[in-house]
Amino acid sequence: MSTLADVTRQVLRTATAVSDHVFGSMLASSARRLAQDLALPSYFLHQLLAVEDKRFVYHPGVDPLSVMRAVIFNLGVGPSRPHGASTITQQIYSSRVRRAGNYQPTTMFKIVQSTWAIRATFSWPKPTILKEYLRSSTSAGGTMGWTKPRLATAIDSQRTSLSRTVFS
Repeated sequence: MSTLADVTRQVLRTATAVSDHVFGSMLASSARRLAQDLALPSYFLHQLLAVEDKRFVYHPGVDPLSVMRAVIFNLGVGPSRPHGASTITQQIYSSRVRRAGNYQPTTMFKIVQSTWAIRATFSWPKPTILKEYLRSSTSAGGTMGWTKPRLATAIDSQRTSLSRTVFS
């Protein structure tokens, strides 16, 4: 007999597969358009958006589908560490708050973060938001921002990785 957690996982897997299929081709074209605006390789932006915010160009700063997925998963499965739903725009806000030393992941923080992200999306064009994200995001090693050398290194490593995958 299936538990609520098992059913929740299966529903979310199916919903994610459908969403990935629907938004997959749109993600590639979005990455190409943004790449032109930012003078970056489209494969770099495609991978960045695929990992960080698949529906970046389609939502108003907060992704309702991701929020719904996170709420359902967190309530239905009860993971040891809650799943998040922050968009690239919301992550900019979080980076700023962390730098100021005021980060506290509370419900009120998420409300303020979401409000800020929606306002930012209506104030800035999407390429500007991506530039700010690349400038302000923190890597796993704690390095702040995607400086030109770091960005070049990341792009070169992706190109090498893609070459191995495609041409092996």
